[in-house]
Amino acid sequence: MKHILLTIIIIFTTQNIFCQTKTLSDSGKAHKLSIQVTKLFKENKINKAFEKLIPFWAASAEEIESMQIKTLKYLDMLNKSYDGVIGSSEGKTETINDFAIRETYFVLYNKSAIRLIFTYYKSNKGWIVNSFKWDDSFDEEFMTK
Repeated sequence: MKHILLTIIIIFTTQNIFCQTKTLSDSGKAHKLSIQVTKLFKENKINKAFEKLIPFWAASAEEIESMQIKTLKYLDMLNKSYDGVIGSSEGKTETINDFAIRETYFVLYNKSAIRLIFTYYKSNKGWIVNSFKWDDSFDEEFMTK
């Protein structure tokens, strides 16, 4: 009986470790998700942006929640420091064969920009968000191969 109970507890807890519950059927839908999230960042609708990402994001709930809290805190500060949002811009798209895509977008402020990086992975069930991050350092975007 102890083994059955332990197995049930392990199954229950491991099902809730990762947020990803859906997949995107093709890379075009992944591209649309990147555009939607970038637009929400531009509009400072961070909670809605995370709501869009979470169903497809293969990260732990704790990791996502921590990132969301930090993002809310820092973007409020950046809006003031960088003197408000003036637009957004699509950066580059990179692929690794047919199983990974990295898309870069920018939210433009009056005094600088932030970079949003979406990495998608093609699982056996469809495309998922492998990682998402943002920063205000985009020097590497000038580097050539």
